[in-house]
Amino acid sequence: MNAKRKINRKCCVCGKAIYSSVNPKGRYSNGHYFGKFKIPIEGTGKYEKIGKTRPGKIKCNVVRWNGKERSVEYWECNSCFEEAGHLNWLEAKIGKLYGKKCPDFEPECIVCQAWKFYEEVLKGDEE
Repeated sequence: MNAKRKINRKCCVCGKAIYSSVNPKGRYSNGHYFGKFKIPIEGTGKYEKIGKTRPGKIKCNVVRWNGKERSVEYWECNSCFEEAGHLNWLEAKIGKLYGKKCPDFEPECIVCQAWKFYEEVLKGDEE
C-alpha cells in the first residue's frame, strides 16, 4: 500500500496550521517534527521535591510532577523553524567573534555592544 495520509497539526510557536502528508515510510512533506513530550494537567497533582542539584554556582531543587500528564507532539511551521535557525546562527557568530557576554554592561566595551545588538534583534522579533 503506497497511499499517503494527510495530517493537520499546529505550530507550537506561532499557532499556525500545518498541513502535511506522510508517506508509508513516515516521511512528511511540510513542517518540522521534534517528537512527543508530556505536560502536566493542571489540578491533577503537584510538583514534589526529590533532590537538589548544583549546575555551576547555583543551587536548585529537582522536582517531579505527581499528577496526570498528557502527551503533546511538538511541531514547528517552516517559517518559525527558519527564523530560529537564523537567531541561533547570529548568537553563535557573536560568541565566536567577540566571546562570552560580560557580566556587567559597559557602553565602551565592543563585546557589550555586540551582545546588546543581539538582544535588540531578539527584542525586535517579539514586538
